[in-house]
Amino acid sequence: MHSAAAKHSPLPWERGLGVRVRVPASCLMASVTSWKRRLTLEKRAKSISHFSFNEIRVSSSEETSTAAPTTLQEWLDFQQSGRGGTIVLGLERVAAVWRALPSAPPARHVITVAGTNGKGSTVAIIDAIARAAGLRTGAYTSPHLQRYNERIRIDGVEVSDVVLCDAFERIEGARRRLDVALTYFEYGTLAALAIFAAESLDLAILEVGLGGRLDAVNVIAADV
Repeated sequence: MHSAAAKHSPLPWERGLGVRVRVPASCLMASVTSWKRRLTLEKRAKSISHFSFNEIRVSSSEETSTAAPTTLQEWLDFQQSGRGGTIVLGLERVAAVWRALPSAPPARHVITVAGTNGKGSTVAIIDAIARAAGLRTGAYTSPHLQRYNERIRIDGVEVSDVVLCDAFERIEGARRRLDVALTYFEYGTLAALAIFAAESLDLAILEVGLGGRLDAVNVIAADV
């Protein structure tokens, strides 16, 4: 026979469990004290980390604005560093930057090559046929094998570092004015289009990168 002293009212965490567990008061007090101490430390940590993060972000922003990339490698490092802003999916950002660039269409005619395998080979074949027919061509492929310059070719010749850096500088200026973000691939695609637009090409051949309707090359309406 159990005594009345053995009975106790169910605690909040005991209700609905079908059993009653007796927890010594000393354990409860120790748990509460530990929880309060942890909460205090977490609040202090959040306060410190928030302050440090803001300081670092301001410093990074100042460095970015005062130390603009000058070489091709510096531009590529910049694009891969994430300093181009927070990425939001969609073609709106790329299209907005393209419209902000004082550029003509990339060529009189545009062919976009998409698919799973063989895109690069297809671009090379089309480029060779068009040049053999006397057309002035521009070809954009990715990724590159040895040099970034391989991605953008005019009449079969890779563009120079100087031409690429000039294009990236104009793109970054437009991006900053519009306050939008760009990915590494989007920088490259816009650079190719801007370079082609300055060359009075008969045909531009664009290889789709990641694919799908949101691929950056789709800012240009292709003929084929």
